[in-house]
Amino acid sequence: MMEHDDLERLHFSEDWTSVSRGLQWLNRPVSSRLIFLLFCVCAGLIIINIAITVSSRGARRNELEENGDYSKGSNGQESEKDGSPQKIQGTRKRIHSLPPDNETYDGACPDDWSQFQDNCYFFSNLDKSWMNSHEMCQKRKARLTVINTQEEQVFLTKLAMKIHVWIGLSEIDGEWKWVDATPFSSTPKNWAPGQPDEYFGHGLGGGEDCAQLDDNGYWHDEHCSGSYRYICEKKAVQ
Repeated sequence: MMEHDDLERLHFSEDWTSVSRGLQWLNRPVSSRLIFLLFCVCAGLIIINIAITVSSRGARRNELEENGDYSKGSNGQESEKDGSPQKIQGTRKRIHSLPPDNETYDGACPDDWSQFQDNCYFFSNLDKSWMNSHEMCQKRKARLTVINTQEEQVFLTKLAMKIHVWIGLSEIDGEWKWVDATPFSSTPKNWAPGQPDEYFGHGLGGGEDCAQLDDNGYWHDEHCSGSYRYICEKKAVQ
């Protein structure tokens, strides 16, 4: 049977072997240690770069989907609609297809739209200027939303989910007008206290000629170059 002293010597020998291995690594030439450390740093940077690339591609895809510039080829491969040599040939299915006869409908409105009474509403997931928002709605064969009733105002406030959004109201030519030419005098007004104030102190040039719906359902005039989400509106299919 192994004596107590023999056990202690055995444990000491094992501990000393581990320490010796560590000392052997430290005793290696400095160049070898630097090469190993540089290898670890490079490997870490490569992993970080891959993660950033994947994330940026996902964000780019989301933007293309909203703009209607992202498509899939008949073989399921993805491409941007840019006319580049990488353009996939063959039948294409556009995401958020335009015009409406290529959209997928679930009832009276396209799948990604909400219905209220006789209209369909699309809530964007990207921030854009008022003019760009207006153009994006036109691409969807729609327009920036026009608030005709107090009931519609309540519905849109809920749809906006506490986010400031552009609506189809502006005074670019000097008087407040809806984008569909609905008389402004015939619609409800829900300006926030002190609004519109035509503020010029933002340093962006000009006043505030475009209207947005705030998180409490009030209207504010805002510089038209500001970036906000937006709501498009079009008639539901009867």
